[in-house]
Amino acid sequence: MVPSKLLISPETLAFTSEGNLAVKNESGLSAGLAAFHAQYQRSFGWGAGGFERVKHYHQQMCDLPSALKNFLLILGCSNDLLSQMPTPLQAFKEHCISRQIAVSGTSKLMPVIELINYASDGAPYVVMPEGVSLSGTFENEVLARYRQSMDAFHFFFNYRFAASGRSTLSCEVTVDIPQFKPLRITRLDGLFDVKNGARWPRVSSNKDEIHLSFVELVNLDAPTLPRQVFIDLLSAQGLAISRADQLFDGLLDHNRQVLQDFLCACENAEGQVVESLKAVARYQVSNLSLV
Repeated sequence: MVPSKLLISPETLAFTSEGNLAVKNESGLSAGLAAFHAQYQRSFGWGAGGFERVKHYHQQMCDLPSALKNFLLILGCSNDLLSQMPTPLQAFKEHCISRQIAVSGTSKLMPVIELINYASDGAPYVVMPEGVSLSGTFENEVLARYRQSMDAFHFFFNYRFAASGRSTLSCEVTVDIPQFKPLRITRLDGLFDVKNGARWPRVSSNKDEIHLSFVELVNLDAPTLPRQVFIDLLSAQGLAISRADQLFDGLLDHNRQVLQDFLCACENAEGQVVESLKAVARYQVSNLSLV
């Protein structure tokens, strides 16, 4: 367990003139805690090859063929990742994404247990008032289960390795609906509302289009939910239920084709990151085969 007093926001840290990380003076942390975090980042975090790992990942993504980049842009990848190398500050923010956890709605770094490797059957992190913990009995290595409900492409962009997800989102697409407004779908799954314990995409509408922040196509924990949410959202905008149902089937077909085309494009590229992306796409195809 990491006690709550050791959980800090990434914004608490700043670069020193030597390029190391230190706790900001205005953080309010004691000298002992500030020294702990500075030493930890030097020995196990950012200073232990963090910048080099982020740069290497960016370089691999920038070197991908244009055909693959075009697919990745509609599958949730940022254009910056595919087109430019990061500054140290940008790289540090990326470094933190896979090493933080939400505590009372705020992202916190969790030293030491952030180093636990991933397994789909690993133990979950538990957030408590006392801190963040992970427990269990393990045969060879302590293993954690990260955000398994995340779409596999978003998981890859966050953690930089392939893992199956229990949710699959639609690619970005604009659908022309006859005698109705065009429907624009993005992959902004951080924009959602909670209804009956489930995440629903944000909806915005004007005279030109309807925008859904994301569309979940597969949810292995609630198989009927994605279609029902989609139908409810569009029927509330005036689209007939039968047409919304057909449109969801069309999205399934479109995404299956996009993933197959993506896998074909991967055959013309080489490298470890390409192999990882192929694995991610296959996970998505497998999920879509269940619908």
